[in-house]
Amino acid sequence: MTDNQTGGLVRPDVDERGAETIARVCYGLEATAVELGSNQDRNFLLVEADGAKSVLRVDNPVFGDAAREGQHAAIDAYCAAGVAVAVVLPGIDGELTQRWNGLAVRRSEFAAGSRSSTRATSRPSCSRSSGSLPRPR
Repeated sequence: MTDNQTGGLVRPDVDERGAETIARVCYGLEATAVELGSNQDRNFLLVEADGAKSVLRVDNPVFGDAAREGQHAAIDAYCAAGVAVAVVLPGIDGELTQRWNGLAVRRSEFAAGSRSSTRATSRPSCSRSSGSLPRPR
């Protein structure tokens, strides 16, 4: 958390160096970590020396294992339906969710794309129009 962050969920206190340690300890990877940003978790792009990329997610501790298991089930359902999604990759022990300093961490395949802040949907005009959609009854 930064000193000026107020309200909302407090993101886990993990920096890029910590993410590199998690990659090494939990996944056996030597990688450089670059923070991707998130409003509630910590997400890092991991880049190995050979250029291989994956994403490390340090989950916000307010979300429990049931939420993670639901996300894993949803990913499995998408895969079963033939939808291309970034799957969660197991750690050294074979488990999808790893533990590091009391935090739940997961690593997934890297899916190339643009940041949402650079896509057309992030323009103020799109935000205004999406706020005026009718509410379901």
